[in-house]
Amino acid sequence: MTCATCVMHVEEALKSVPGVVSVGVNLGSEKAAVEYLEGTTYADLKKAVEDAGYELGKEIEGLEDVSETSQREVRKVRNRFIFAAILTVPIVVTMLTPTLKGMEYLLWALATPVQFWAGWRFYKGAWGALKHRTTDMNTLIAVGTSAAYVYSVIAVLFPGVFTSSGMTAHVYFDTSSAIITLILLGRYLEAAGKRTDLRSY
Repeated sequence: MTCATCVMHVEEALKSVPGVVSVGVNLGSEKAAVEYLEGTTYADLKKAVEDAGYELGKEIEGLEDVSETSQREVRKVRNRFIFAAILTVPIVVTMLTPTLKGMEYLLWALATPVQFWAGWRFYKGAWGALKHRTTDMNTLIAVGTSAAYVYSVIAVLFPGVFTSSGMTAHVYFDTSSAIITLILLGRYLEAAGKRTDLRSY
């Protein structure tokens, strides 16, 4: 969860489960307190959260398990950030060169895994929000970076669409990749900070 809207989505998803009486979700600790009637299962709650586009950690009982789950999340975000950064740096450097002629396909090849592998979590979150007919930060990131990426792909494959109108077929692969990379960096720092807070108790 990244914002108050995410909290609202998770709460609504949990409240939609038959048998749930009340729900309280805390953004800072990323925990939910659920009061429910007999017959409601953990699997029902987990499915509702996942259908909303969010991931629920394994059922936990002790602080050690909480720490393990937190550590796994930190590693996952860190690895995606490092992967995205390794590909984004040459994209940005290449975009600073005087001429890009003949290099557009290289930029496209580098930007694609950043967009769809490193940035997959944003698409997943946006899809979950869409299924509930709402939007959140994942929607903003997915739509914004996809617009830059798709525009650039069209400029590479069909430059005549722009040049026929007297425009230049610019590509913006650096924009989409840099946004995803920087947001992943923010998510990594946030996740690492939460893990440090957890270990301080």
